[in-house]
Amino acid sequence: IEVSDAGAGDLPTSAGSVTLQSDSDTNTNFFLPDLRNRSAIGIGKSDIHKSTRTLGQQGGFEELSRGGDENAFKGDLNQKKCVFIHTEVLPMYQKLKLFAKSSDIELRIISAYRSFDQQLKIWNQKLSGSRPVLDDFSRPLDISKMDAWQRIRSVLRWTALPGTSRHHWGTDFDIYDASAIPKSYSIKLISSEYSGGIFNRLDTWLDSKDAESDDIRTKFFRPYKKDKGGVAPEPWHLSYKPIADIYHKKIDIGFLKRQISNSEIIERQTILQRLEEIVETYVFN
Repeated sequence: IEVSDAGAGDLPTSAGSVTLQSDSDTNTNFFLPDLRNRSAIGIGKSDIHKSTRTLGQQGGFEELSRGGDENAFKGDLNQKKCVFIHTEVLPMYQKLKLFAKSSDIELRIISAYRSFDQQLKIWNQKLSGSRPVLDDFSRPLDISKMDAWQRIRSVLRWTALPGTSRHHWGTDFDIYDASAIPKSYSIKLISSEYSGGIFNRLDTWLDSKDAESDDIRTKFFRPYKKDKGGVAPEPWHLSYKPIADIYHKKIDIGFLKRQISNSEIIERQTILQRLEEIVETYVFN
């Protein structure tokens, strides 16, 4: 997480203990901001017990189990047993979910916290050709004929550079309306599903005004609602503004450069050469 060494009082504190439940991927590294010493900590394979590891107030993330009311994800893309979101975001999300239910919308999270290594895996899969890269109309692109910078920009349209993803913070998640889809439906997370598509009602509800729920709903926003020339519109991407804004302002390009330099990321040399441009266009834009 590219959080600079600001004063401890500038960062949100965590609430209660946090349990990380390991799954079949024991090689996953969880990069969490240590809210006490303001540095990044890495929890790797040697640190994770076979069952759970409790971080106390260190991580600032809460497990949102997919048992209970987040169970039975229809068309789930990643089939994980749980998602992680920031502890201070969790109660706000639960309130938002209740307001959505009063409008007959079954709000569900399909993807939330994502580690640097998880984002790196997605990035490398796209640059290596093992995962599709899409154009602005969600059509597959042939990036094999592009130069390095063209390939990077094509991927950046839909996929954040590892270390810059808002999903790293636990404040952002991808949402859908489970009540709108048939059991066999496979969610694609493309714009046509939301604007005039199967999740149009959710899309409209997020933009609508309601006196009772506005105090909660205005705390959430969609950072990629409009195309500003960087990241393509992602109507499914929801962010908890009060905390996400804090992390966004603490992005440290120097720390990010060290992360990229020490990683096995595809097109590393070109990324480092164009890093300031990437951050300006796809992170701060």
